[in-house]
Amino acid sequence: MSLFKSRELWSTFCGKDESFDDKCMIVADVLGQGFECIVVGSHSGFLRIFQPEPDSECDAEGFRPTDLLIETQLHQPVIQVAVGKLVSGSQSVQVGVLHPRSFAVYSLVAISGSAQHGDQYDLVMAYEHQLSRSAFSFVVGAFGGAKGRDFTCIHSLDGTLSFFEQETFAMSRSLPCFLLPSPFVYMPSSDSFVILNANWVLE
Repeated sequence: MSLFKSRELWSTFCGKDESFDDKCMIVADVLGQGFECIVVGSHSGFLRIFQPEPDSECDAEGFRPTDLLIETQLHQPVIQVAVGKLVSGSQSVQVGVLHPRSFAVYSLVAISGSAQHGDQYDLVMAYEHQLSRSAFSFVVGAFGGAKGRDFTCIHSLDGTLSFFEQETFAMSRSLPCFLLPSPFVYMPSSDSFVILNANWVLE
């Protein structure tokens, strides 16, 4: 018998016959208003941003139509989403979206009073990097102790790590002892990357 109980507060369906994986969702304050949003991307190319606010007007699952801030279909499948300060000269948080052969950064912009229920939102592309290699995953962080901005490292299927300092490509490095791509993370405390090599050894 468990001492803890969970209660479902909010749920919704993301499209029909769409596929997702574990890197296609993230929870973050993308509006900078102190309220967390749920960002979901699908392999069908849809990107959705929800801001759940359960109240007496919601349905049995806790969902209201206004919880969906924006839904848009992008030109490629979405492999992974993440957030960070990815635009130079801006302290706002942007959404980074990884596609098979490109990496795009979007800003969620609020348009006040343009809809009957309140604000309307638009997803504006800040920039896009075309990739020469097929992508697997990426991490975002203040690499090298950067202050007030985040950089991006993209892990390719061939074991190459490509580093981008916001709008600018910085460098690329090939991983030794590589066979198949595996999860990797960035550790801010030691300013290092942790990855599993082909011998099942953490590096």
